[in-house]
Amino acid sequence: EMATYIHDGMELPIEDWSKTLHSFSDLATIIQTTNDAAQSSAVKAINRMQTMRNWLIGYYIVEFEQHGKDRAEYGANLLKSLKEKVNRRGLNETLFKNSRNFYLLYPQIADELNSSVKRIERGLRYSIEAAWDRNSDGIKDILGYYDDCKPYLSEFIWLLADKYRIINNKKRFTPGF
Repeated sequence: EMATYIHDGMELPIEDWSKTLHSFSDLATIIQTTNDAAQSSAVKAINRMQTMRNWLIGYYIVEFEQHGKDRAEYGANLLKSLKEKVNRRGLNETLFKNSRNFYLLYPQIADELNSSVKRIERGLRYSIEAAWDRNSDGIKDILGYYDDCKPYLSEFIWLLADKYRIINNKKRFTPGF
């Protein structure tokens, strides 16, 4: 009988093998199942952490732009200067711009729908997973997403915001609908 092992929000199927005989094929299957479940949990954990990281980066940038003691020194070159100073692979002007927009947009989604940010996030995650599982090519076509991996929640929101901008002929992204 299959049970579930839960640790820090991650779930792994576990089966008591001590009282029955199993074939080599059973062994291969249970290892595949365990690996797939662990990999799925890891991807979800990474997705949550990336979303939190991107929101926090956006928060820090917005707060600096509004209250930074030397913000005038950087002005329009803030994101470029930040990229050079941070000097980490993957942390670039585009990520900083998108993170700022994500921070500004995220609470407004909940406000527009008279809901909480947590409920919106859960609903979005579920919707992205379900849509991706049903028709990943359709999502790629609609949103212009070219990666073979399912987008992170923050990436999905950026793609939606960009699509909204294009549809409404906006020159630049402005939070709020």
